[in-house]
Amino acid sequence: MKPEPIKIAFRVDADTHIGTGHLMEVISMFRAIQKMFHFHPLVITRRSKFTVDKLKSSNIRNFIFIPKAMPEIKEAAKVVAILHKENCGNLVTDLLDYSNNYYKYLNSRLRNLFVILDANGVKEVPAAVAVNFSITQNKKFYADKNKGGTDYLIGPEYFPFNRQITKLKPITVKDDVERIFLNMGGGDPYGLTAKVIKALLLFLKPSVMVHVLLGGAFKPADIARIKKMKPEIGENFNFHSNIPQEKVYALMANTDLAITAAGNTLYELAYFGIPSIVLSHHLRHLRVAEAFRKQKAIISLGIGAKIPGYKIAQAVKGLIVNARLRRELSFRIKNIVSAEGTSRICSEILRHVRSHG
Repeated sequence: MKPEPIKIAFRVDADTHIGTGHLMEVISMFRAIQKMFHFHPLVITRRSKFTVDKLKSSNIRNFIFIPKAMPEIKEAAKVVAILHKENCGNLVTDLLDYSNNYYKYLNSRLRNLFVILDANGVKEVPAAVAVNFSITQNKKFYADKNKGGTDYLIGPEYFPFNRQITKLKPITVKDDVERIFLNMGGGDPYGLTAKVIKALLLFLKPSVMVHVLLGGAFKPADIARIKKMKPEIGENFNFHSNIPQEKVYALMANTDLAITAAGNTLYELAYFGIPSIVLSHHLRHLRVAEAFRKQKAIISLGIGAKIPGYKIAQAVKGLIVNARLRRELSFRIKNIVSAEGTSRICSEILRHVRSHG
């Protein structure tokens, strides 16, 4: 007889401001956990079309919506009430900028709380397990912190890769650049995609194909505005929107150079070893980009809204003609991440769930 499924809930959001990375991390964990044991997932989220569509396309139908604007503790109480009603004591949170008061409330009322942090600063968290894969983290800070009851998984080796990406191989850097991958985040709230396209038009040869990924949280008006540029930019720009994740990874796996923001896409490009030029959205992104730059793994141009187009053009042109630098960047960035991140996180979740009934 098949055993009863283990119930695990996930609290996650996705929108233009937050981006899509948190939701994609959670979906990666769904798929990894499904391979480890029989479990019943429940998603608690704020309503958005992108979130619903992504969950449904991942065969997740069990989700509950909560109001968009709630004080943290009120939201935490709402989440606990939902979980008690669902007879579920295990919760994974993957949220942006929530306080320890929120996690403390949940941790004291649930069997197991697993926290995926999106934070550059070091931080103790009241939880069974806290994960922070940011390259900005200082592992020494957490060395003795598990004495407080929290197990910490820290650093890029815990990035929750989608298993589909690990089926593909890292690239081999060629002498010539034939394909460029351009993605300015899930939502691109600062209009950097159009800015980079205009910069590339200053010098780009017709033989170079630019694949422009318009993220899942792009507003329809922004997509329409960018696609209107098509007649004036020629045939070497190919736009992709609302494509399956495996197609995104296929684009990356056939890329010679990337222009990107400093979100989760940068870690995915690192898996493939793709030489990358980074334009940051804001200071949070800039700290991530600078940590990669200090390891000589990327070219960081700074806050994208402040960078003139000609400087973007100079940086891209300079990297295109410098195959030696592209090979060095590829080697260094590839060694920052690990394909085993998701399985490491999910194995720790499984260990705690089993040990606590």
